[in-house]
Amino acid sequence: MRNNRSLVLVLLVSAALPWCRALAQPADSNSAEQIQKLENLADQIKSALQQGDLDRAHRLAPDLTVGIYKQWQAVQPNAEGKLARLEQQAPASGIKRFYALSDLAKAAFDAGDLNKAEAYGRELLSLAPEYSKDWNYGNAIFFGNMIVGRVVLQRDQNVFLAKSSLLASGQTPGSPQLNSFGPNMSLAKDLLKAGERDTVLEFFTLCGKFWKMQRGNLETWAATVKGGVIPDFGANLLY
Repeated sequence: MRNNRSLVLVLLVSAALPWCRALAQPADSNSAEQIQKLENLADQIKSALQQGDLDRAHRLAPDLTVGIYKQWQAVQPNAEGKLARLEQQAPASGIKRFYALSDLAKAAFDAGDLNKAEAYGRELLSLAPEYSKDWNYGNAIFFGNMIVGRVVLQRDQNVFLAKSSLLASGQTPGSPQLNSFGPNMSLAKDLLKAGERDTVLEFFTLCGKFWKMQRGNLETWAATVKGGVIPDFGANLLY
């Protein structure tokens, strides 16, 4: 069953590559070269899955995900334009708005509109109890708290509230995305820069309760933090 699910995921990702190539056509040859590398990587992952080599497929999958994300990001509007587009498309109420709020909050933060980012994050958290049985509930708890924490740390230098928000995000029950790709570490990195190692280590422990596919990342990061260094979180600053 796990093999079948993994193969379906990679096939879906591979199906997006022609779309990425079409977007890259007007760009320089480097973009086309990167698309070709992604296609080759997708083929390697599918081959590993077909051979039953799940370890190799799992090692390669993050590189494919990050590569596609970077190609997608390259053709996106700037931060302000993305926020405006998302706001225009966002439903006014209901479960579809609940689904849209995470992206709205993150886009507002990236655009530098911290007040709006906090408002979207708090709206997401306020709506979450209404959808506690929905697949997106865990994402709402995680990202709502994460954005609020990043805002109060950057805007208000409120380290105490940022730490509370980080630990609250770690209380998520998980989600299909968080359980597989893992949590976003942006707020954790912000707090490490502020010297809050103990709180981040506690957050790693909380993440271990839902991130079952982390393959030792949390232990490696914890050891790095204990050594006084900020880890390279890689793709977990993007998810």
